[in-house]
Amino acid sequence: MTARSGNALPDLVTETAELREAIQVALDAIPEVHRQIVLLHDLEGWKHREIAERLDLPSGTVRSHLHFARKALREALGKTPVGADKIRKIQ
Repeated sequence: MTARSGNALPDLVTETAELREAIQVALDAIPEVHRQIVLLHDLEGWKHREIAERLDLPSGTVRSHLHFARKALREALGKTPVGADKIRKIQ
C-alpha cells in the first residue's frame, strides 16, 4: 500500500458523506409523490405497475413522475460540486 492509497480512504468517506447529503437535499426539494416513486423504483427495485397499485395511480403517471423526478434530481445535483463531478463521471 502506497502513501497515496492510504489517504484515499478518508477522502472517499468524505466524498461519500458529501454526496449523500447532496442527494438528501435534492430529494427533499422534489414533490412528495416524485420522491416516493423514485425511491420505490430506483432504490427498492419496484416495477412501475407495483408502484401504480401502491399509490393508486395509472402506470403512465408513475412513469411520468419518475421521469420528472430524475430530471429534477439531476438538475439539483448538477448544481453541487460533488454532484456535478459524479454526473460528469457517469455520462
